[in-house]
Amino acid sequence: MTKKIIFIAIFVVFSAANLCASQRITQILERFTNSPVEIDFEQSTYWAVRERDSRVRGKIILAPGNRFNISVGRMTYICNGETFWEHNSRQRQVIVRRIDEGLSKSLPTEMLRILSGASFVEKSADFAVWQDDYSRRNGFERVEVHLENSQISRIIITDIDHNITTYTFRRVVFLPSVDESLFNFVIPSGVQVHER
Repeated sequence: MTKKIIFIAIFVVFSAANLCASQRITQILERFTNSPVEIDFEQSTYWAVRERDSRVRGKIILAPGNRFNISVGRMTYICNGETFWEHNSRQRQVIVRRIDEGLSKSLPTEMLRILSGASFVEKSADFAVWQDDYSRRNGFERVEVHLENSQISRIIITDIDHNITTYTFRRVVFLPSVDESLFNFVIPSGVQVHER
């Protein structure tokens, strides 16, 4: 899921039109990175080569410091900022990785930080687009952010292979605090553990 949105922040000179959109989106995204938040979402992907759709619902709890807990389908992804666990309940296996530079770029909190530095162009009061040479060099043809009541309602990513992934935010709750145990995965007994 998060690997589709890997790219590094860049500072660009904004035109007067997209400066307003970028500042507005930056302010909204900063709220998601500066305090704990719980999001119920739906992820739908159109796979262009196969001409097929896939759809899953999930929940994510984000906290500063690259900490998150994601449940989507039969998968659970947990990170405490130093260790990343990927649990597949169907296959009864867990992949454990240390956070390194390559992996950190694919974390949801990093993605939100990077999007806040992107050069968005406002298309309407509730719809902005990032589409430039820099996004294409990193595999993204187009990134759309849709807003509702000054909150993110959808993020739509079209990659250079023309796959389209839509994240629809069904419920967003900003939390005053969060239980730290949510970001440390307890490996169930009988599960295969693979360390990388």
